[in-house]
Amino acid sequence: MIMMLACTCSIIHAQEALFKKYSNTKGVETIYISKTLLSLMPKSALGDKDVSQIAGKLEQIRILDCENKDLIPEIKKDAENFYKKEKYEVAMENNEEGERTVIYIRKIKKQKNEFVIFQQEKKELQIISIIGDITLEDIKNLNM
Repeated sequence: MIMMLACTCSIIHAQEALFKKYSNTKGVETIYISKTLLSLMPKSALGDKDVSQIAGKLEQIRILDCENKDLIPEIKKDAENFYKKEKYEVAMENNEEGERTVIYIRKIKKQKNEFVIFQQEKKELQIISIIGDITLEDIKNLNM
């Protein structure tokens, strides 16, 4: 049990490191929203997505948004290497008119999952990490 908890903590810290690495970088915005703040927001929004129907199930949301086109390849490489190394499963992938969207999933424990929405355009990259007692159906209902 202790070993499983240690592994879970190290993966969460590794994901956190990806966001922290770019947190003070020009052209990159990082956002962390805790469970406490999510519970205080009756009409929760994540960008243009209404997350109020699943807000009570969420533990945290992390967002990395990069509009610095010179940094996009580096962040993309770091993120994709991390998701491959930590064995995230690709739940969905869509390439359409220069925009690529990938939804990664990782089971943390019995009912707790992490979903990562990775969206890339020519001039912008956005990574959204959502952790909570949520399902792929919950994520799909956000109309990504």
